[in-house]
Amino acid sequence: KITVIHNGVDLTKFKPFKLGDSPLRGQSPRKKFTVGVIGRLEPQKGHAYLLEAVALLNGKLSNSGVQIIGEGSLTESLKLRVKNLKLEDTVKFMGFKEDIVSILRELDAVILPSLFEGFPLTVLEAGAMGKAVIATNVDGTPEAIINHRTGVLVPPADSQALKAAISLFLDNPDMVDELGANAARHIAAN
Repeated sequence: KITVIHNGVDLTKFKPFKLGDSPLRGQSPRKKFTVGVIGRLEPQKGHAYLLEAVALLNGKLSNSGVQIIGEGSLTESLKLRVKNLKLEDTVKFMGFKEDIVSILRELDAVILPSLFEGFPLTVLEAGAMGKAVIATNVDGTPEAIINHRTGVLVPPADSQALKAAISLFLDNPDMVDELGANAARHIAAN
């Protein structure tokens, strides 16, 4: 007999911040819808597919931003790719950050475009803070996200699917709020 004990999240540290107050609803004071990807800049994490997805949006993210938080062996090549795709106004490299709570507080949603993943702590932390997540349907990630209830799962290495999910979030701020609220409740309960 096997019992699975998933990673835990410190709910005193990772907690919702103004849960249900969407930055897009009613054109509130926040001017940009900001998504972030948090993790090492390594091939496993799938940043290249995210950049392709952002380019495929053809300016739909012009009133939005993408923050890439982390460092790694692909830092310079990803920066060059951003330049070549003419995404410098949309995609910002934030480097390594220790205070993930503050980072998550400033993001409206999180993207995890990994090609393979264990049981992603970033997804749990984001969810605990009431953030909707778009992640690839790999390995342990579907155990952390209930598709279209606490986040959205897309196939790995699929820029078109990432583009569609990001577009869905941009077009449906109420849904983003609902996914985030559901994620916070799910993480707290489980």
